[in-house]
Amino acid sequence: MRIHEFQSELWLPLTPEQLFPFFADAGNLDAITPPWLHFRIITPQPIVMRVGALIDYRLRVRGLPLRWRTRIN
Repeated sequence: MRIHEFQSELWLPLTPEQLFPFFADAGNLDAITPPWLHFRIITPQPIVMRVGALIDYRLRVRGLPLRWRTRIN
């Protein structure tokens, strides 16, 4: 099984203290995911964001349905 890693960087004109509450809420992942991916979280919420947390999703890439799992490090 091949594992792919994606890294990206983004600058926002806010302090970490202002940004953290938004990104700490896994329910906001939908707000930052492009709508054409038909993204849906399937892990029951609320999801506690902590090291080792697993979040499962369903999405579509080029029309193909995929399951995706994220592990918080």
